[in-house]
Amino acid sequence: MTPGGLLAALFLLLALYCGIDPLKHSSIANFPEFEAHLVEMPPWSEVPAAKDDRNLLQKAEIKFLNQVQGRRA
Repeated sequence: MTPGGLLAALFLLLALYCGIDPLKHSSIANFPEFEAHLVEMPPWSEVPAAKDDRNLLQKAEIKFLNQVQGRRA
């Protein structure tokens, strides 16, 4: 086997290991009751193409820092 083929095979095995995660090393492996849900995205023709031509975000300032927002239980 050539070095390129060997490298491709190792890359394929690494990709399979990361996809299957047999030893549960992923960051969400131990979350109780974790369930992934499919999110349906709209077609690209319906997504607005808003642009920041004047680069206003560069001139933004932080008004709230280290505050938790939400409702109390």
